Amino acid sequence: MVAPAAAVTVEKRDSGFRPQLLTPIEEEDALELLDDPDFLMQQKHDGRRLTLHCRSTEEVEASNKLGQLLPPGANLILAASVLFPGGQAFELDGENVGEKFHAFDLLSIGSTDLRPRPYQDRLALLSRLLAPYKGTAFDIQPDGQLT
Repeated sequence: MVAPAAAVTVEKRDSGFRPQLLTPIEEEDALELLDDPDFLMQQKHDGRRLTLHCRSTEEVEASNKLGQLLPPGANLILAASVLFPGGQAFELDGENVGEKFHAFDLLSIGSTDLRPRPYQDRLALLSRLLAPYKGTAFDIQPDGQLT
C-alpha cells in the first residue's frame, strides 16, 4: 500500500509591489488612444506577468501580478546577473514567455526609483540599457519599442 502524498504548504511572501494591470476599454476608445501622442501602447504577449527585482547578481527575485514573490527561473537569474555590469540593482516589469523575458518598464536602477518619471523616459532608458542584449533573454524591437 502506498501512503498518500503529504500536502505541501508554500508560504507566499509579499513583494510590496503591485503592477498596473490591463484595463479593458471599448474599441472606440482604443481607436482614439491610437491617435493620441500622450499614450503609448505595446504588444501584449501571452506570457506570465513578472517583475524582476535584482538586488545583486546573487539576489534575484520575481513577483507576479498579485505581488507575490516567486523564484524567477534559471533563465532570468542568468540574464539578470549579466544585464548590468558592476552588479547594479534594478527592477524590470515585463512578461516571461518560455525562455524570453519581454521587458516593458524599468522601475528602478541603483538606488533611484524611476516610477515618478514619465513612462516615455523610462522606456527610452530601458531601450538603451537593453540594446546590447538584443536577441538574448531580453529583446528590443528596432524602433525602440520593447518586445
